[in-house]
Formats: sequence, structure tokens, C-alpha cells
Amino acid sequence: RELVRADLPFVRRELPRAEAIRLFRERGEPFKVEILEGIDADPVSLYRQGEFEDLCRGPHVPSTGHVTAFKLLSSSGAYWRGDERNPMLQRIYGTAWLTPEELDRHLWRLEEAKKRDHRKLGRELDLFDFFDVAPGAPFWLPKGMVLVRELERFARESLDARGYQEIATPMLIHKRLWEQSGHWEHYQDNMFQVEVEGQLFTLKPMNCPPSAYVYRRALRSYRDLPLRFSEMGRCHRNERSGTLTGLVRVRQFTQDDAHIYCRPDQLEDEITALLELVREWYKVFTLEPSFKLSTRPEKYLGTPEQWNAAEHALHTCSAGAGRSRPSRWTSRCCPSASSSSTSTATATRSDRWPSTAPSSGRTSASSASSRSTSRAPSRPGSRPCRRGCCRSARSMRSTGARSLGA
Repeated sequence: RELVRADLPFVRRELPRAEAIRLFRERGEPFKVEILEGIDADPVSLYRQGEFEDLCRGPHVPSTGHVTAFKLLSSSGAYWRGDERNPMLQRIYGTAWLTPEELDRHLWRLEEAKKRDHRKLGRELDLFDFFDVAPGAPFWLPKGMVLVRELERFARESLDARGYQEIATPMLIHKRLWEQSGHWEHYQDNMFQVEVEGQLFTLKPMNCPPSAYVYRRALRSYRDLPLRFSEMGRCHRNERSGTLTGLVRVRQFTQDDAHIYCRPDQLEDEITALLELVREWYKVFTLEPSFKLSTRPEKYLGTPEQWNAAEHALHTCSAGAGRSRPSRWTSRCCPSASSSSTSTATATRSDRWPSTAPSSGRTSASSASSRSTSRAPSRPGSRPCRRGCCRSARSMRSTGARSLGA
């Protein structure tokens, strides 16, 4: 607060990256040197207030006198760059607002949120608990399993009505699958690994690559598409112990996945239907989801043409998210293809699903609950296209992952 009263100006200056590295090395600040050596920017910016100068991209307020409503919240130890092999540093948490009134409202909301923290409620209501013999993996108690089973039943009835077929893939997977999918090179440190008879297996961190084996086990016709597989798969990820937080960040969870295999001309319809399904599910809990488009990263699998086509479809559908469109059965190569598909919606009783319901977070147990039979009927007499197009690998795949609860 003395700095605020002094109203010191923030002064920006720019230096060539090499000169900035020399400056911080002379000051004995190895962490700043490491940051500078790892960024591709030249020149870099520094900000000074009084005698203190630090590396920062900016921008800043004009002076310290503008920082009038702030509060330091807590402090904790943190490994440099989140790696336990690095030195332990001190992390300070704080918040700043434009006016004291806004700060007071924010602090009040934080206190109210503590009263409703799912970790606190989980213990008080006997829903779930955590024990040090299994860090990051919840133990579901009898009352909690009631919530889990009801959420799973709700999901299964909804997916059945939309033509999804449920599958289950193994939890223990040979590493060659992840090498083939490209995950091993970039993700192996986040996998729990088990050596069995001289061969390396992992507990699967995601359901998508194993589901491809269900698709590829049989010869598929274009008339079989779209194929919608659902899976409530148990997944494990080797999250760092310092990042584990209740049911929000865990090492074991059940992920309700959709694996959709479709033709290119069906892609937009399938994505739109999936986004609409997400809206409907969140609406049950009086939540309104928002959608953001994730584009091609610097390192990626596949061709630029495949990514461009996929991004175009995602952009088109996300722009109109929530507006459903009818599913189409069309074929660009065989006009005689079947064009009919039917499904029956499952009615939901209001006394079974109230307008508000507690969220169980990422569930970590599956159940063999009863399933409705409202599936789209199979098309008898379906046979491969005479032109051979169904035997080519021309299908495109879109995957949407939905976790039960928050």
C-alpha cells in the first residue's frame, strides 16, 4: 500500500533478447534467463517501478496509484515450471479490481463458494471420499453411487434414443496402439505404465484410439454410416500430485465418450446433433454451455487438407450451435442407397429428473443399469457398393467427449 500511495510510474523499455539475457544473468536471476532462452521474441520488454525492474510483456496501468482495490489471498509452494525435479518457489495469489465495491463483491462470492465446495459437500453428505492409498481417485460411497447410477441411466437413455450403440474397450492397452495413434511421442509421461512378460502396457488415458478397433473389425459399407458408438470408459492419467483437486483434477475418472464414424457429407449434421445433445444435457442442470473452436496446433497428425475440412465443419456448426438440423442419409456415389433412418425419443418423467440436480463431477464408477431399446432399426439387405467405394478409407471421424457432471 506504500507503493500505491507513492504513485510510482510504470516505465517500459525494450532490449534485444541477447542483451536481456546478459542483464538477468548478471543480476543472478536464472529463472528469467531460462524464460528468455525459451521464447522466440526479439526485442523483449521490461517494466520498471522505482528501483524494481522485471521482465514482462505488458501492458501495465500508468502508475501504482491506479491499483486501489486489491487483496492478497494466499501463498503456497510451487515447483518451478511445475516439475518436482526443479527448485521449490513461493507462489502468491491475489486479486485486483477497479473499485473497492467490486472487490468486496468478489470476496463475498469466494466465501459463498467455499460453503458449496463439492469436496466439503461430498464428505458432509457421505457421497465420496479420498484416501492416501489412491491419490486422485475417489472412493464412491453408497449415497454417491445413487447419483452416479442415475446420471449413467440418464445418459444411456438419451444416447439410446439417438441411435448410439454402447461399447466397452479394455483399460490395459499395449503401447504400440499409442505409437500408432501418435500419442506415445507426446503423451507417454502422462500414462501409467505396466510391464507384463517383457511387454509394455498402459492404463488408457482416453477412449478414442481403442474404439477404432471396434470400427475396423468388420467390412463397413457407406450405407452403414454414420455409426455412433458410446462408451463410459474408465480412464487414468498420471497427473502431478500438486495439481490434484477434488473431482475436478483426478487421476482416475469415467469419461462418457461419443465415437462417431461418418461420411464427409454427414460430418456437419453429426457435429450439430452432438452440440445440441450437449445443450440438452446441461439444460437439465440449469447450465448453459458455451463452445469454442480449437484449431490446428503446430504439431499435428494427418494432412493439412484433412484439418482444413474438419475445421471448416467445426466452425460452421459452432457458429450456429444449438440449432438442430435433421439427419440426412445421402450418397454421392450410389443414388440407390437407402435414405431412411428412424429413432424413438425416450420420454423423461418430471418427477424423475428435477429442474435442478447436484453434479457428481467426473464419475469413477460404471454400472450395468437397464437400457431402453429405442435404437434405429438395421437395414436388411444392405450390401457393399458395387462401385467399391465403401471399401476405400474415405470415412471421416468426429469425436465428442462429455464428462458426467461438472
